[in-house]
Amino acid sequence: MARVFAAFAAGWGRVLRAPAILLGVFAVTWLVAFPAGRLLDQSARAPALSRTEASDALAGGFDRTFTPTLLGADRFVVGARGYLADGTLPVELVAAAATTVVVWTFLLGGILDRYARRRPIRAQAFFGASGVIFFRFLRLGVVAALGYVLIFGLVHPLVFPPDYPWVTGVNDAPNASPLLTPLYAVFLLLAGFWSAVVDYARIRAVVEDRRSMLGAILAGWRFVLAHPLETFGLF
Repeated sequence: MARVFAAFAAGWGRVLRAPAILLGVFAVTWLVAFPAGRLLDQSARAPALSRTEASDALAGGFDRTFTPTLLGADRFVVGARGYLADGTLPVELVAAAATTVVVWTFLLGGILDRYARRRPIRAQAFFGASGVIFFRFLRLGVVAALGYVLIFGLVHPLVFPPDYPWVTGVNDAPNASPLLTPLYAVFLLLAGFWSAVVDYARIRAVVEDRRSMLGAILAGWRFVLAHPLETFGLF
């Protein structure tokens, strides 16, 4: 675990030595999240929190104030849960997710390049790296999406058949399957493994200036398998 904490501390060091990137990430996150939240407000699946409800939550103390419902994360969770339950997604959620993916796919290349260099760079170099790596990351995104389609489209229905009461409400909780928690743990472990592979593939693509994204995926796959404790501990 010492190597995990050392890597985590080294990552924090790179972030803190690049305050402009940190502030830029915060600003872009807010600029992307605000219109996305407006879109999701229009979704009938997750109605927006009223002013009265928000005021009541704020008056109720920390426990009630900082909840997913008040902060807006419930809209994403409800949309994802609806997709896993019946395979449908609201148009607003798809639009918000697509905008977020495109924006961060463009910026992530420049961010990783800056952290890899360990020295300040000008805006021209940052956006130049973002532009070059953007199209590589788009190809990598296609490969990553195929993996997620297999995990959520094929593995998920096999692990959680739709006609079995895996998910249940509070009133009929005793009817829930006792295998629910361990099966979700295994499924999330599989999804986490693929996510880690994709993350390390992005790093290898930037640091090693790889043009083949299949090669980057294979390199990330081999790295995670060769260092399972370190990569999953850090993940």
